[in-house]
Amino acid sequence: MSVVSGNLTGMTSLVSHTTVDCANAYELAEWWKQLPGLRRHRG
Repeated sequence: MSVVSGNLTGMTSLVSHTTVDCANAYELAEWWKQLPGLRRHRG
């Protein structure tokens, strides 16, 4: 954040996609999809 002319300004961000490098992607996806509230993105 910075102060410009007496006003406090800032920046926001949103993380919408995450990439994970792993040895067994299918096994990791099966683990993640068991968590409540998560859904699989088919793309």
